[in-house]
Amino acid sequence: MLLGEVHPVGPASAGRELRVSVILRGKQAGMSLEQMSEIMRNGGNGVSRRELLLRHRETLAERMRELQESVQVIEHILGCPQEDFMRCAEFRILLGDDTEVPLSPSVD
Repeated sequence: MLLGEVHPVGPASAGRELRVSVILRGKQAGMSLEQMSEIMRNGGNGVSRRELLLRHRETLAERMRELQESVQVIEHILGCPQEDFMRCAEFRILLGDDTEVPLSPSVD
């Protein structure tokens, strides 16, 4: 053991480690400290905990959908056959933009 290392022993330290893990994972998932506290609260209302988790799961699912759409846009730009991707009809469709823009000739 190095100087300054702490090796917790026993069930109390295991509980602390688990709470720290929950907090870190919750932070990574974008949860507030208040939300994490509600989830971990002993004797807390199981219904409210479930509702909180269901809402947060939907928030995460929406974020994942948005991120996947962003990945698709980036992938299109990287492989776009148009010299100016801003004039690419497919790119504009990915963005949901139906504004008419004169298309430049394709690059073959």
